[in-house]
Amino acid sequence: MSVPALRPRLTEPVKASLATLDAFGRALPVDLNGRHLAILAMLVTRPDPPRLHEVAQGLGVARSIVTRAVDCFEKHGFAERLGEPDDKRQVRIRITPEGRRFVDRMLTILAA
Repeated sequence: MSVPALRPRLTEPVKASLATLDAFGRALPVDLNGRHLAILAMLVTRPDPPRLHEVAQGLGVARSIVTRAVDCFEKHGFAERLGEPDDKRQVRIRITPEGRRFVDRMLTILAA
């Protein structure tokens, strides 16, 4: 089955997961929500820094949500924007070592 065909079947579970992550995010000591955590999780699992629009498509959210999340990540030192040398309109997002440590702490809290 193709990804577009799977998308409608995945929408409700993703929304439910985001709601759960939102609840968890409220318990964290920084100003992050469930979508932020989902984006950080995606950044940790990708071998190369993804483009902003790829993250938005992967999570089924608007690019503006990812943009605001990356603003927050940069403020906390969790991620950074990387420009594309060949196309200034494209932005990649790379998780920082501090961002990886934060995700590790998050996973420790979840496992407890």
